[in-house]
Amino acid sequence: MRVVADTNTLVSAYLWLGKPAEVIELHACGWIELCTCAEQLREFAEVLERPKFRHRLAAGRLSPAE
Repeated sequence: MRVVADTNTLVSAYLWLGKPAEVIELHACGWIELCTCAEQLREFAEVLERPKFRHRLAAGRLSPAE
């Protein structure tokens, strides 16, 4: 099954637990194909650079680039 997730769902999936994170798990297990495009990946990277997400990234010892 192919799935398109919006940027808000991707941010939630990577920074918190819950249903959005389950989508990433389904993709990691090969149950779904997660579809995106270059524009969405750029937007995702820009959103992760926002100051309000710094503490979440730091808690996971991640940077926006990772």
